Amino acid sequence: MSVVLMDRQIVGLDRLVSHIHRASGAMLTRAGVIRALVDGVVGSGLDVAGISSEYALRDRIASRFKRRGMRPTPLRELHRES
Repeated sequence: MSVVLMDRQIVGLDRLVSHIHRASGAMLTRAGVIRALVDGVVGSGLDVAGISSEYALRDRIASRFKRRGMRPTPLRELHRES
C-alpha cells in the first residue's frame, strides 16, 4: 500500500523523527512513526461518529492532544498542496 503525503506532512514527520532521536537516541523511521500513529488512533477508542471528512477527522484527533491544536486549514489551501 502506498500513501501520498503533502510536503508539509513529510517535513513534520522528519522533525518528529529528529526530535525523538535527539531526546532519546531512538532511531525511528517515517514509516515507523506513521504505523505508530495509526495504531495509536485505531486503538484509542476515538469517537468517529459524525466525521464527514479527512479534515474533520484530523481536527478530532488533534483535539485529543489538548497541548497544541492545529489551526483549521481552509479547503482551498489543502487543494493547492495536493
